[in-house]
Amino acid sequence: MTEEATTEHYFGGCPTCGDNDGCLNVGRNHWYVCHLCRTKWLVGSNLFSGWRDEDETIWRRNWARIADYREVVPVGQRQAVPPPD
Repeated sequence: MTEEATTEHYFGGCPTCGDNDGCLNVGRNHWYVCHLCRTKWLVGSNLFSGWRDEDETIWRRNWARIADYREVVPVGQRQAVPPPD
């Protein structure tokens, strides 16, 4: 993508390519990632209940996969602004 990367993903996208490969939980923290560009961005903690169904083994594996990814500010979702009345 160009410098003006955009995304349609609700939780943002990689600032390099605009992609989003989904979320990995590390404890109660939710990291979205782009594996191609090796980027990650934290969207929050305890937003999704799925982390409660995971355990330390999963969290360690998730973190090992993304620990050396570059932390970025994601590009935001493209949103239409309604014209003024």
